[in-house]
Amino acid sequence: MYCTKCGNELREGVKFCTKCGAPVTNNDASNISVNKNDAGNISVNNNDAGNIEKEDSVKQKNDKLIFIPIIVVVCVVLALGVAAYIFREDIGQFMHDKWNIDILYSGEEDDTDSEIVDVDESTQETESDVTETEETTTSADDNEVTVADWCEAYKDYLTKGDYTIYTSALIYVNDDEIPELVLVGDCEATGNLILTYDGTDIDELQTSRLYFEYIEKGNLLCNSDGVTGCYHDYIFSIENGKWKNLANGDYDLINYDTEEMEYFWDSKEVTEEEYYASLDQIFNRSAAKRVADSMPYDETIKMLEDNKPVSDMVCEVFYKDNTDIHRYEIVAGDVNWYTAMGDAESKGGYLVHINSKEEYDYITDMLENEGYHDYIIWLGAVRSGFQKKFRWGYVDESYRTSDEVLEENPVYDEFWLEGEPSYYSEGENGEKWSEDYLDMFYSKKQGKFVWNDVPDDLIMVVPSYKGKIAYVIEYED
Repeated sequence: MYCTKCGNELREGVKFCTKCGAPVTNNDASNISVNKNDAGNISVNNNDAGNIEKEDSVKQKNDKLIFIPIIVVVCVVLALGVAAYIFREDIGQFMHDKWNIDILYSGEEDDTDSEIVDVDESTQETESDVTETEETTTSADDNEVTVADWCEAYKDYLTKGDYTIYTSALIYVNDDEIPELVLVGDCEATGNLILTYDGTDIDELQTSRLYFEYIEKGNLLCNSDGVTGCYHDYIFSIENGKWKNLANGDYDLINYDTEEMEYFWDSKEVTEEEYYASLDQIFNRSAAKRVADSMPYDETIKMLEDNKPVSDMVCEVFYKDNTDIHRYEIVAGDVNWYTAMGDAESKGGYLVHINSKEEYDYITDMLENEGYHDYIIWLGAVRSGFQKKFRWGYVDESYRTSDEVLEENPVYDEFWLEGEPSYYSEGENGEKWSEDYLDMFYSKKQGKFVWNDVPDDLIMVVPSYKGKIAYVIEYED
């Protein structure tokens, strides 16, 4: 025991220092240190403060040591959490299979997982599966374009534009179940529009004038037309809901006296044989169809509103190459078309039908040889049907069921007078007449016999024709 003032060593239990008389406190000796320096001086140190500082340093060090593991643990937990989220299905599957822990498991139960299944839960699950299947089927069907869908699309198109002058018909150009809507204009200058719909958009094809043919569901359409010595064959198809021009053929009359023609296929000059070989290679005209009839605007709108499409207004193209030469009789007489046809039928024949170039040449040679060069000759064709096109006809009007349309058949293109048929004319006194019947006369300008459409009673319209009317009867015996 030592005095805290002078450092004198004391006996146990003394109250005062025997050397300096200072009172003795009850201190732990371990906390007092006595030091002597070289001068013999004695210094007394109380170690409590040092111990306190030492304890504080140790505590701070221990706090740091504790904090580091906490950070490590937090990082590990976060890493495991991220891994568990990314690989939750694999981890969940592993935990499920290894320890039957389903915290992260989202798969379906195996048959071995639950041998006893509640009847109500089983039924409910089955009904849920059926409902989901029905919804999937409905969703798939919703992607299909129904009749109501395309009827609505075409109706919306027509009602938003000025199409009241057009008549219409439905045809199938490509091989889908959505028909194309043909809008036929009221005159050749208007032409026609052919609409195609892909379930989203409508694309329109403007064809010149009124004449076109198509391969049903063969995705080919040919617009064949021309006027005043310039003619063409333009071929189209439908690709990705749009009309696409595949090829173009053009041929022109360059010499009226010699009837010399110049032919081009895709802007390249070719021979006549090469021209038609190129056309036939792309477009099989013998398999073509055309619009035979059409319905007025109001009927079209009603059809589309009712979702009851009418698509039986087409017919086969009648490319007849009949080279048979029959027996013929030329009769002179100032009669109208019906009188001439009636006389022909009473004799067991009919007004002549010219079905080929061979037959045309035979008839015109006969007219020349028998002196009918300056006559107007009745032929056996009459306008019929809603579109009023020319067909070979009979008094009993069975011609109305005929598929052949004369002005749309290329076999007959070269027989027509330039610019004909016109369907209407003006008489010598200024009256306007509907031209519904076919005749033939010699054109000095074209240097050959040509076809022309005229009214039924020619002499009433053109009195100067009196004494120059004749007709040809054809007999098949």
